Amino acid sequence: MKKALIIWYSFLAILLLMTSCKSVKNVPIKEITKDSITVVSKDTLLTVAKDSSQTVADLGIEDGKIVIKKINNSRTGHKLKAPKVTVKDNVLTVDCEKEAEELFFSWKEKFIKSYSQKEIPITTNILTWWQWTQIYIGRIALGAFFLWLLLLFFNYKKI
Repeated sequence: MKKALIIWYSFLAILLLMTSCKSVKNVPIKEITKDSITVVSKDTLLTVAKDSSQTVADLGIEDGKIVIKKINNSRTGHKLKAPKVTVKDNVLTVDCEKEAEELFFSWKEKFIKSYSQKEIPITTNILTWWQWTQIYIGRIALGAFFLWLLLLFFNYKKI
């Protein structure tokens, strides 16, 4: 019976010596930084193709005043409408209208030339001096208990 108890105690001692305290390994945070960012401002000038319109008419004199007898040809442009031609009190008036256009464009381009990646370790569960003291006292106590079991086992054999 005593031999079985000694074997049982030595088995428990071995199991206790196999246990350990270890915290979970933390995954470090990966911090990505942009090393160099280049911002380039660009602008451009757009050119609009030339445009024209034309009206050809025959003029004549009636009662001492100039009048338009016949419009022979009227041509419009891409953006321009046909001109409006009027003669009033011996004054020739030609109206030609075109819609306004904005021609200047500006934009910014952003270039990221390189990235750098830095791992920042997370430190959690740091043991205090008192916890380290308790760990070492526990190790010494387990070692003493194991030695006591060995001495008990060898003394039991002598008897």
